[in-house]
Amino acid sequence: MTNLIHITSPDRALNIIFNGSYFTNKPFKNYDAGMNFLGELGEYANTQPTRGSKIHCEWHGSVSKPLPYDAYDYHTPNVLFDFNGSGEHFPNNDPRYFLPYGSENLVIKSIELEDQFDEEALIEKWLEINGGFYSYLPKVKFLKKHFLKQALNYLKEVNNKLSSEVVTISVQYG
Repeated sequence: MTNLIHITSPDRALNIIFNGSYFTNKPFKNYDAGMNFLGELGEYANTQPTRGSKIHCEWHGSVSKPLPYDAYDYHTPNVLFDFNGSGEHFPNNDPRYFLPYGSENLVIKSIELEDQFDEEALIEKWLEINGGFYSYLPKVKFLKKHFLKQALNYLKEVNNKLSSEVVTISVQYG
């Protein structure tokens, strides 16, 4: 088993779990045609994902041997590719793990909020999941506080579900 962390926004994290898939629009065999994860070496200066949350995952499938940074033709579904994700093996300014699209059964363990996140986007996603998209409501100050509290409670419920049952997603093109 390999523990992984994917950085994204909280609303996108909820969307991934709600839809059961991570979608990427990068064409097949593109450098980023899949889902990227932090490696043992952590973030580098050029690690610039959309911020706000970390999705903690587990991969129970195949993992490649460490690969050099210029190894671009590694896109076999259901293989986690190790581009220095497991440590300092080759010179690489983008150490990461990479799971190409077409992959399935990535286990989601939890969503961790970072200190800074887009509160309005989280509220809007929570409103959307709960039956309506009322983008003007969070702009009313007292309603924003109320909705943020509700959205954060919903995130706790999601994390409780993730800790009590196995939730998997796939990585898809689209």
